[in-house]
Amino acid sequence: MPDALTYNRKENQEEGGGKTAMYVVGGLAVAALAYWYFTREAKADEPKALEEEEEPEPEPGADELYVSPDCKVVKVGSNWIEGWAAPRITQAVYAGRGLPLLSNSPAVLNNSMNAVVRELLQPWTDCAVKVPWADWYVAEHPVPVPQEGQGNAQFYQLMDNHRDAFVTQLVASLQQYPQFNGVVQDLSTVTLNVFLDRYNFIPGYVGIEEDAYTESGMSTAQNNMLRSMGYNIHASVVELFQVEFNIVMDAWVGKWYEMGMDIPVDNKLDNKTDDALQFAHRASSQSGVPWAAMVAQATEAGPGGLPPKEAPTS
Repeated sequence: MPDALTYNRKENQEEGGGKTAMYVVGGLAVAALAYWYFTREAKADEPKALEEEEEPEPEPGADELYVSPDCKVVKVGSNWIEGWAAPRITQAVYAGRGLPLLSNSPAVLNNSMNAVVRELLQPWTDCAVKVPWADWYVAEHPVPVPQEGQGNAQFYQLMDNHRDAFVTQLVASLQQYPQFNGVVQDLSTVTLNVFLDRYNFIPGYVGIEEDAYTESGMSTAQNNMLRSMGYNIHASVVELFQVEFNIVMDAWVGKWYEMGMDIPVDNKLDNKTDDALQFAHRASSQSGVPWAAMVAQATEAGPGGLPPKEAPTS
C-alpha cells in the first residue's frame, strides 16, 4: 500500500585529456575556495531568512470532519458522529447493509460494515484508500472453504492464519495513520452497535449465570468464554452454542454441513465442541466483531429467534 531512478554516464576521454581536466577542476576548486574565504564574513552578517511558519490545520464545524491531505491529522466536529454520521449509519443498517461477518459472497462484501464506513468518509476525504479494509482483503484473499477430508482443527488453523495475515497489515496502518484509523474504528463501533440493536442484542452484553450446566461438566475458562460471547449460562447453553456455531460457520465459509464439518448438537462439551468454542471465541475477540453480531447475521434473527426491529420512523 517506490520507484527507482537509474541513469548512465558515458565519459569519452582522449589521450592526455585526463591531466588537462585535472588542472581545470583544480583551478575551479581554488577559485571557489577563494570566493568562500573573502565572502564568509559578509555572509555572517546577513540576516537569516525568516522561517516559514506552518499554517495551522483548519478547525471543522460541529457537523464536519477534517482530514489533512497526508491523512495524518484528523479533527472530528463535536456533532459529526452523532448528528451527521449516525443517522446515515442507521439508514444503511435498516436497509440490510453494514454486515459485520465477511464471507466470499460479493453480495456480502458489497454491503459490509467496511463499505458503509467508507461511504461515510468519501464526502470528506480520499484517505480511505491509504488504509487496509477487511472486505477488500477478503475480496483479494478469499476466506478458506472446507475441503474433503479436512479436519476441524486443521480448518480452524487456516481461518486463524487468514485473520492474522490481515491483522499484520492493520497493525502497520495503525502505526502510520493512528488518527485516521481511530475515526474508522469509531464509525465501525457505531455501525456494530446499531446492527446489534436492530437484532435485539445489547451491545457489550456479557452473559449471566441463570442456571448450572451439568452435562459433561464445564470449566471456568469455558464458562467465561461463553459469557463473554453473550451467552447466559443455563442447562442447555452448550446445545444453543452448538446450533448457532454450525449456522454461523455455514454462512461464513460455506460447505460446512456438506463436508461434514458441523459439530454434534447434543449439549455435551466434548473435545470437538471445546475446539469450536475456543475458535469462536478467538474469531470474535480478535476480529473485533461480537459473536452475537455473527449469529444475528447468519440467522437473521435475535435472541430466541426474535425478528429484527422495524426501521425507525424518525
